[in-house]
Amino acid sequence: MNNSLHSIRSAVITFVVLLLIAYLIWELYWYNEVGLTFIKWHTHLMFYIYTAILLFCAYKFLFPKASNLVKNIFLTLGSVLFSLFTVEVFLSVLGVNQTEIEQVSGGYVSPYEILIKKNPYHIWPAGKDHWLAGDGFRYLRHVNSLGFTDPEWRLKKNSKEIRILALGDSFTEGDGAPYDSNYVALMEKLLSSSGDPTYLMNAGTCGSDPFFNFVNLRDRLLTYKPDIVIQSIGSGDMDQDILTRGGMERFQKEKLSSSRWESIYAINYVSRLFFSLAGYNPLTIKQAIPENEKRTINTKTAALFRDYSALCLKNNIKLFVVLHPVEREVENNNYNYDFAPLIKSMSADKNIQVIDLLPYYRAYIASAHNKAADYYWMHNGHHNSKGYEMMAETTLQNIAPYLHDTIPQSK
Repeated sequence: MNNSLHSIRSAVITFVVLLLIAYLIWELYWYNEVGLTFIKWHTHLMFYIYTAILLFCAYKFLFPKASNLVKNIFLTLGSVLFSLFTVEVFLSVLGVNQTEIEQVSGGYVSPYEILIKKNPYHIWPAGKDHWLAGDGFRYLRHVNSLGFTDPEWRLKKNSKEIRILALGDSFTEGDGAPYDSNYVALMEKLLSSSGDPTYLMNAGTCGSDPFFNFVNLRDRLLTYKPDIVIQSIGSGDMDQDILTRGGMERFQKEKLSSSRWESIYAINYVSRLFFSLAGYNPLTIKQAIPENEKRTINTKTAALFRDYSALCLKNNIKLFVVLHPVEREVENNNYNYDFAPLIKSMSADKNIQVIDLLPYYRAYIASAHNKAADYYWMHNGHHNSKGYEMMAETTLQNIAPYLHDTIPQSK
């Protein structure tokens, strides 16, 4: 009987060990293939299981005749590990300290592991649908042949038709709302009701930034003959995207250099509590950007918009740069990033019209006797449908005076 139980126990242990080895090989394979994107909810938990196994092996093989003191030390370590595991489970279930991309995709995606050579335009796979999801919403997006979540664009331009091309990130694509409630679609409805002969094209992509947008326009979208380009930009473009990705030099790299702390941050929710207390942001860099870094960001972005303006001028396009605030910025009446140097540089260019939506948002919200939180998702941070309606109306309010001055030309 004892031999039978011993055999069963040995078989179970062998089976579990083989499963653990197979899982580890599988995870290492995907890490090699996709980098930190291999991390899912189970990876967070398995981190503790493997740590517990290493702790047990250390005790069993390094201290076969352990004293009571050593036993108590290992018992304490085991108790701490179990407590951390329990906290990790709760944080994982509740979604505490998840990054924005984790909320959308269900897994970690490194902001540094952007394969520039593989996807230099930062667009969605052509024709492949995807979901935009967050805490409280989930919306399907259909992707056209260009990699944008918009219907197929008509190549031939009608006589006297004013074509407006919107470029930007998730606020342009419309994360947080159904497709027909993104700001471009809503602006198109407003223009249609006014009788203006306009044709709008939404080239916004979640996670994109002005450098990717510019390259898209330069290489792929001029053939659609836009008369007006709206480039949206926010603090996140500056103190996250451009800070980590750099400027035009990014297109000479295979992938971006990551933070030395990112692996720990990515695989462990508990560690994120300590990172946050230490003043680190989800990019695992200090939240306060050094002045020399700010100057570098401003210099690169100002150079980009000089090239942007020259490209648009050469193709008879009027360029609008639209600054859009997030909820906290509306409440504080101040952007998290100081745009003053960049605005000064762009305002000196006659072909760039800078539109700052912050004062218009505050006036819009005040006139409706609402608060900023009514226009944004609480955890996701993007506009809800109501917020995109505000974005459409305030953007159009600033662009409308220029529409009738825009004379479509044969390009």
